[in-house]
Amino acid sequence: MMLTLEQIESAILQLPPEDYKELSKWFADRDYQLWDEQLEQDINDGKLEYLAQEAIALESHSAPITPSSKPFWQRATPTERAREFRNWSNQLSQTGISLPNEAFSRDRIYEE
Repeated sequence: MMLTLEQIESAILQLPPEDYKELSKWFADRDYQLWDEQLEQDINDGKLEYLAQEAIALESHSAPITPSSKPFWQRATPTERAREFRNWSNQLSQTGISLPNEAFSRDRIYEE
């Protein structure tokens, strides 16, 4: 029998703190796994090739950075950067990959 989302949420709210913490860690690990899989797929699809080429050019110092080889965020106007950011953020809901809310907590930021 498949549980509904509402039933799962209700069960989560009833978990003891330690179990909730363990479940949260499981979700975070799962999110990172999905992120890694998406990154690997993007690499295989050549979507990050421009970053590799830029890194090679910067590492070798053989090719000076010209306006055309500057990173997008350095050469784009604020309007272009905002548009690209919106396009990027709209894709996040399609992949289902995001940071858990606890990643933004002050305690998590200053861990270790």
